[in-house]
Amino acid sequence: MGGYKERIWLMINDYAEQLYTELKEELELFSEMGISPVKRVTGIISSIQAAFKKLKACLEEHPFASPEAEVYFFKYVKPKFIAEQIYAMEMFTIEISRPAGDEGLVKSFYQLELKYIERYLYRYRSLYQYFQYDETAFDPAYFIRGVQKPFLSIPDSLEPNPDPDFSTGFDYIFGRFIASERLLAYLNQKLDPENTLVALTHKPGLPYTGMP
Repeated sequence: MGGYKERIWLMINDYAEQLYTELKEELELFSEMGISPVKRVTGIISSIQAAFKKLKACLEEHPFASPEAEVYFFKYVKPKFIAEQIYAMEMFTIEISRPAGDEGLVKSFYQLELKYIERYLYRYRSLYQYFQYDETAFDPAYFIRGVQKPFLSIPDSLEPNPDPDFSTGFDYIFGRFIASERLLAYLNQKLDPENTLVALTHKPGLPYTGMP
């Protein structure tokens, strides 16, 4: 029975990866459309929300096969989808807030945005280091629903309207870390267009194998 559940979860993981690939392709289409920022971000958020609904429906039909499967989903799978939503909203804010004309004003604007993100990462530096180095010591507390959080728990207010059946709180902050790194890369490239090297600052999760 356990082997059957693991096979089901391997299939679900494949489904989630395919869903994410399709979402990325859809979001790329929005970025290429000559539409207003408001229409673009509205379409992007709609697509992401549709993907979330599919993920949640899949989980409701196929409960987690093991604690390891639940940790994997909330640590590596869902944060990628969360990151797309946060990144889209932050890019929309940058786009509509960016000053026009003077190059110096634009550069100062990018620098302020950069410092804002860096302050956020510094504020949660312990968790960010946990994310960067793919640590595992607190995974059961961070990525299993309904488990009492340790002293590093984050305020509930960081995630708007969390769904306790589809969220651990830490999946959201990991998604925010992913989006923050993408935004840092974007802003650094804007400030230094000649620098085409973007460092990978954390280790991506390995494909789920059903093993702890």
